[in-house]
This record gives sequence, C-alpha cells and structure tokens, in this order.
Amino acid sequence: MAEDYGLIKLKGSESFMTPDSKEYFEVTEGEANVYMQFNEGDVPDRSLFLRSAVAGELIPGLACLLPESENKWHFVIIPKSEVTLKRFMSEDANAALGNEFADSIEGFPQSEEKDYQKRFARWYIAVMQSETAGIHRMREQKKKDISSNHDLMESLFKNRRVLKYEFSSDSPLYNTVSVLCDYMNIPLVAHQRLVAVRGEDYTIEDIARLSHFVIRQVTLEKKWYKKDAGAFIAFTADDNRPVLLIPKTHHTYMMYDVENKSEKIVEEEEAASISNDAYVIYRHLPDGKLSLKDVLLYGLRPVRRRDIVLFVVMYTLSILIGLAMPYLNEKLYDELIPLGVFEPIIQIGFVIFIIMVGNMFFNLVKNLANFRGVKTMEYAIVGATFDRIFKLPQQFIEKFGTIELVNRVSSVTGVFTTTVTSGVTATLGFILSLFYLYRMFDKSKTLAWRGLIMAILSGIIMFAFGYFRVSQERARIETSTKANGLLYQFLSGILKVKVSGLEDRSLYEFQKANVASMRYDMRSTRISNMGTVFSSLMSVAYTGIIYYTVVKKKQTLTIGEYTAFTSVYGMFTSAVSQLVSFFITVAGLIPVMDRIRPIFSESAEMVDLSPTAKALKGEISVDHVSFRYEENEPDVLTDINMHIMPGEYIGIVGPSGCGKSTLLKLLLGFEIPSSGNIFYDSRDLDSLEKTEMRRQMGVVLQDGKMVVGNIYTNITLSAPHLKPSDVEPLLEEVGLADDIDRMPMGMFTTISEGGGTVSGGQQQRILIARALANDPVILYLDEATSALDNITQQKVCENMAHRNMTRVMIAHRLTTVMNCDRIYVFNEGRIEEIGSYKELMENKGLFYELVRRQELEDGLID
Repeated sequence: MAEDYGLIKLKGSESFMTPDSKEYFEVTEGEANVYMQFNEGDVPDRSLFLRSAVAGELIPGLACLLPESENKWHFVIIPKSEVTLKRFMSEDANAALGNEFADSIEGFPQSEEKDYQKRFARWYIAVMQSETAGIHRMREQKKKDISSNHDLMESLFKNRRVLKYEFSSDSPLYNTVSVLCDYMNIPLVAHQRLVAVRGEDYTIEDIARLSHFVIRQVTLEKKWYKKDAGAFIAFTADDNRPVLLIPKTHHTYMMYDVENKSEKIVEEEEAASISNDAYVIYRHLPDGKLSLKDVLLYGLRPVRRRDIVLFVVMYTLSILIGLAMPYLNEKLYDELIPLGVFEPIIQIGFVIFIIMVGNMFFNLVKNLANFRGVKTMEYAIVGATFDRIFKLPQQFIEKFGTIELVNRVSSVTGVFTTTVTSGVTATLGFILSLFYLYRMFDKSKTLAWRGLIMAILSGIIMFAFGYFRVSQERARIETSTKANGLLYQFLSGILKVKVSGLEDRSLYEFQKANVASMRYDMRSTRISNMGTVFSSLMSVAYTGIIYYTVVKKKQTLTIGEYTAFTSVYGMFTSAVSQLVSFFITVAGLIPVMDRIRPIFSESAEMVDLSPTAKALKGEISVDHVSFRYEENEPDVLTDINMHIMPGEYIGIVGPSGCGKSTLLKLLLGFEIPSSGNIFYDSRDLDSLEKTEMRRQMGVVLQDGKMVVGNIYTNITLSAPHLKPSDVEPLLEEVGLADDIDRMPMGMFTTISEGGGTVSGGQQQRILIARALANDPVILYLDEATSALDNITQQKVCENMAHRNMTRVMIAHRLTTVMNCDRIYVFNEGRIEEIGSYKELMENKGLFYELVRRQELEDGLID
C-alpha cells in the first residue's frame, strides 16, 4: 500500500533530487524534465536527459549506490516552468514502475535485468562512456604528463632546442593546437569527443568549433617573421605538416614542429618552407555572466610581463630623475652663480642636458611599452567582445537597435584601455611622488604643510567638479545615441522619407535629439572649464601663500632652496592632479560602464554542458509548444504540434500576425517556448549546442540582407571554402546563371550597401544560394520567393526538390506551397488546418478563403 507523503512544488530553476529508491512521485500539475545524475561523493557530475513527464504520469525514485563506494546515481526533476509532485512511499510499486519508466524512454535498451536501478546505471555508463569515462582517463593521464608539460613550457619560454612532451593523441594537428591552447590558456575539447563527433578526418575549424574559440585564416606577408604578429599555426609547403610559430622577441619567431619534436629560429629558409596560409586563434570570454573586472583581467592576461616591467621601471626612473633637477638648481643658485665661476656652471648645464636626454629616452621606452601593452589588451578584448555578441541570446540583441548596440560595443575598449593607462600612471606617479613630499618637508616643514593642505583641498574640489560632470555625461551619451540612431534610420530610409514628403519632420526629430545632446555637452564642458579655471586660481593662490609665508614668517630660505622647494612642490601637485584626473576620468566613464555592462552580464547562448549536435537527419517535432514574449501578455502561439519527417516539403501559411515567423525563431532556438518542447531527431533543442545545430541548416529570412562585397562573397559567406566553380551549380539551381552571365563582371559584380546593385528577385535568389552553399540537412524559407515571378519561383522550387533535405516554407503567397507534402494553416497563434493543397481546397476552410482572396487581389478571378 502506497503512503502519501505530501506535495513538492518546483518553479523556475529549482530542482529536486530523488533521495530514496523506495519513493515514487506523481506529477499532479505542470510539466517536468527528468534527468539522471551521477554523484562522486558529494560532487555532482554530468546530467543525462531522460524524458519529460506531464500531469498524471509517475516518476520512480532512484538512489543507486555502487558497491564499496559513496558514488550514487539519482533522478533529478526540473520544472519546465512550474510543477507539482505528489510524493509516495512504496518499494513494491516502485520496482515495477521503474522498469515501465525505463521502457518509456526512447532508445533505452531492453534487458532481462529485473532491478531497474542497475539497468539505469548500466545505461548511463554506456551513454556517458565517451565523455565521463574519457574525462577520468584524461585526469589520470594529466597527472602522468606533468613533467612532460613542464618540459614543454620551459622549451617554449626558455628556448630549449628539443621539445620533450608525451601527447595523449597521435594526431599532429590536434597536438599542435593543444600546445598553442596551453600557451594562450584556452580550454580545448577532449580528443575522444572530437573524434566521436567529427571522426578521424577533422579539421582545425572543427577543433575550434567544438572548443568554442574563434579561429581566423590569414595570409602571411613577406618578411612576416621580422614582425610580432602573435602566435599562430601554419603548415609546411611540402607535406602540409602543422607547425607552431611563437614570437621569441618583437622581431624573431620560433618554429616548433610538434610531430618531429624540434624547434628552430625562423630565418628566410624556414619561412620559405611554410605555406602562405596560416591560422590565428583568439581567446574567447567565458560563456557565463561576467563582471567588468573579469573582462579587465581577461584583457590583461596576454600582455607581456616584459612590457609591464619595462613600463614600471622606466616610469620610476623618470620620476626619480626629476628629483635631481631641484638639487642642481639649488646648487646652481646658491653656490655657483654667487661665485661667478663659469666653468662649473657649464658642467652643471651639461649634466642637466644629459638628464633631459635620458629622461626623454626613458619616456620613449615607457610609451612604447605602454603602447604595446594597451594594444595587446585592446586586441584581445575587441575580438572577444564581438565573439560574445554573436553568442548572446536573440532576446538580448532585440532589446537594442543597431546604432545602440554599435555604440555600446565600440565603447568597450575605450573604457578598459583608458582605465588601465590612467590608473597605472596616476597610481605610480602618486606613490613615487612621496619622495617629492619628503624633499618638501626636508626644506621647510611650514611651507610643506601648507602646500600639502592646499594640494588636498584642490584635489577634493576638483573631484567634486568631476562628480557633477557624471550626470551630464550620462544624459549626453543617451541623447547622443538617440540622435545618431535617428540619423541612421533617416539616411537608411531616405527614399521613403522623400517619397512621403517627411524631410522637414525628419530634420525636426533629429535636431530635437541633437540639440538636447549638445545642451548636455555644453553643461559638461562648462563644468570642466570651471574646474580648469579653479585649478589655475589655486596655483596662483598657493604662490601668494608661499610669498606671504616667506616674507611675514621670516622663513630662512635661500634663493636656491626656494627654487628647489617650488620645483618639488610643482612635481608633487602635478602627481596629485594626475591622481584626481584619474578619478574624474573614471567618474566620467561610469555612464559608459553602465552601458557596456549588460553585454557581459548576460550569459552567452553556448554552454559547455550542451551535447554537440551531431549530424542531423532532418526530423523535426514540435510537441505542445506555446509561446509568449512577456509573462503578462497573451500567447503568440498556443499548443502547436507538428511532426516533420526527413526529406518532407512542408508549408506554413496563415494571415499576417498569426505567428509563422515566431515559430521559425523557436525552431532556430532564438526564443524559448513558454511550454512544450522542440525536438530534432528526437533530441531536445534545449540540450543541443545551438551554433553547431544551425551550421547544418540553411535559412532565408524575410528581411535577409546582402553584405557589401560581390555576388561570390555573398553566396560563400557561410562556406568560404567554395571556389567559383563550386558556386556555378548553385547559380543554376536558383535560376540566376543567365542573369550573372549578362553582368560584365559575372559573379564578381559588386554589391553595394543594401544590395542596390541587383534587383529584389536577384537578391532573394542570391540569399537562397547562400543558404544552399553548405548543403544543409534542413532548409527554412521565410517569404524567400516573394519577389520572384511564378515561373522563376516554380523553377527554383523544382530544382531544390532534387536535394535530399527537409524543407519548411513559410509563405504569404499561397501558390508557393502548391507542391508541399503537407501544409499547416495558422490562425491567431493556433493550427487551424492541416493537409495537402488539394485537400485544403476541397475542405473550403480558412486556407480556401485565403487562396480566393489572393486570386481576387491578383485579378485571376472575377
């Protein structure tokens, strides 16, 4: 007899782990995902998705303990949005329920084993063997390779002549990439997983894709080894063997041949043995939420220690040399000039000249080191930021307009480089200026105390001016961004503005935003100018105070001592002003920091726990999917159910605003269903790696855009490996070959911004060719043939029918879907009709009315 133990309510990201195999649970409300999780002691390992459970279904308990170990398997229950579970205790019922639950899981192997817990444990081990077991093997292997790793790193950084390293892989390409990733501190995909996903014939692009870092192919110029372009991977010209190139100095490269375990300095002969094509790897930011501090530390990591040390040493020397000038001036005025001896004065002058030249040299070296460090940091942050933008969820991208996002991204590097440069300079200057303060007190304690008070007071007031600027700067940035956004919109749609006669209105709207921006800019500038004037007044006031103190207080200072004191005080106040300026600069950057913070605080779409989307077959399942954009808004889609088999040609039609394009966003993973699931080949979309999944799809959106370049580069945008001869069949397939032949430059005809060089129909066919370039398994077309005439449209559809792929056509013009295997008719977010074109016309329902309405609009019937 089962005993009721009460209710368990879960919502959001809450989860429940089954503690006992004697318990089972009934879903009374909502829907939940059931996972199986392996725990090593108290440390959880990877979770394996089992299935979803809806109201009325039973979930058994699982707490399987390995013999002589504290390691356990558990079931973990996670709500889709909210779920209520009723808890029962019954060991007898659970035994039968466990086997029934196992048999209901797709792909779960049949077994004569009666103990369902052992069945689940064995299945988990089999499924996770390539990853979980592989990770354990790599951990053990890593312990054995510590000494080899140490020798390798010493070889890289201390320039030994022999590489001593034992790799776990026998692939020269993977081993070479692994060395570079170690050098750049980039996580690398396990070799076992790489082979399991891509097979033995993987490429360097496959390694980068599965490791989640960015790679770029570059062409090596002449004498490339004489310049520091960072570390990269190249290939030998004779046998295409991968080699690693790492800069030894700013003008020297070391070449490491991992396969032959050799290394040598790159000279002209070695450079000639390397092919011109090489690959540069970019470090990527972690996919989780990041603070600005995390990004700053990320940017500083690739900066060379040599440049940091050089900057600090040169800056320190230039500060300390400044102490010699007051001493020489004092000696000059108090001893040499009164004596009227000419020769020592010339010697002092020569010494001063040498000091000035030396200081100039120190500043030159310091600035070069600073330049290299800042540019290295900027290079790292720029690439990683743009990589992160493309990994952010679509919901985040849609929050901001184009100009808004561009302004935020373009401000990223300025924030960090300015903060680091100003901060390091001001901090070092202030710390070293304490030597100046010591010299001030050594000359006159009275003047030193008064000077210190004046400097602190000046700093406080200057900081107050900077603080008041912050609010004006924040408002200026907001209004300036709005003005630039309006300007971009008006210029992008200038033809529509002219046709509508809205020139004056457009100018008014832009000027209103621009004037507001200029108003805040004037206020900010006024505050800054007031601070500058105040600083000058403080300098004059202190000069007066010094004179007063010397004259009235009868300070016993010689002319030389007075000159030395004022010189040292000027250096000290300069350091204080520099520190205050740094705080003012940071205060001015606060509004910019607030604008860029969401870019890094938003979690990236790609997560390491997502299994890689292996080769898709083309099956699509939409299971009771509902969706709303906001929690308090009505559903845009309600209880959508679709099942599309590989190779089918499916049409999706309906009135405007019925949710067709929203469904496409859900299918591509740009939005997350409020309830229900989407499956590709019976794998939950939520558990797949989205980027890898989309690489196997071709997509043409209704607002698809061309890029500036030519027709060839537009088609090969997602398949840069295609040659012109490979593109010609695509042009035939989309009915564009004859049009291209009539163009003077053929497929290399220039495409201007917005695609104005070609017609609307040609643009759509180029976009379709781009979608087909990677030979996709699934093709999504959203109003992709709306600009084509019926004959061209029919020809394109017939040509695509010969491809072995699943096609989903979202169409407004209903003649487009006449040859579809099945048509889903949407209305107000629901599927109202399903059938072939002929069946739907015979039913004389909504689809029939839509077709008749279009025929009337086109004048095909009276």
